[in-house]
Amino acid sequence: MKKKYKFTGKTINHFGTELKQIQRLSDGLVGGYIEKEENLRHLGECFVFENAQVFGNARVLENAQVYGNAKVLGYARVSGNAKVSGNAEVYGDARIYGNARVWGNAKVYGDARVYGNAEVSKPQDCINITGLRYNITLCPTFGHVGCKEFNIFELHDIKHEDYHEDYKDQISEEEFNDIKLIILTHYEYMLSKQ
Repeated sequence: MKKKYKFTGKTINHFGTELKQIQRLSDGLVGGYIEKEENLRHLGECFVFENAQVFGNARVLENAQVYGNAKVLGYARVSGNAKVSGNAEVYGDARIYGNARVWGNAKVYGDARVYGNAEVSKPQDCINITGLRYNITLCPTFGHVGCKEFNIFELHDIKHEDYHEDYKDQISEEEFNDIKLIILTHYEYMLSKQ
């Protein structure tokens, strides 16, 4: 297998883990830091730029890019044409793929999946409601109930019978109305804090 990068010899210590700076062989571009070659594939156009760090059992694959001061660690995977930048952190078993973008001060972790053309930027703008049958995430313009996304501006008018056929049978009308009330109450609270 043809190698895409080499180690420059410069290292940094991240809480006891030695990270090594890389340099792209094709043009001499000095990149970010990885712990070991398993963190960054030699195949594809994937790369770690600037001060970004990838370590632990994390993998950057295919055409994915990690740059800025971003960190990818744990068992996280960044693949496809995905980009992780800014001060973003991706960790746990999180997967970022497709054309997804994670940036700013975002933190994506646990079993989270970000894919397609999704963008995640400022988690402080979103709130999570747990302890219900479905986890609820509310952001300024959209939300999730379980894995179903909805437009927050249309929520006032949505009725149980309008709910998507694939999900309607999984939730009673009473439970649907309770969740809707919880979402609207929390959303009004979010707006009052802006």
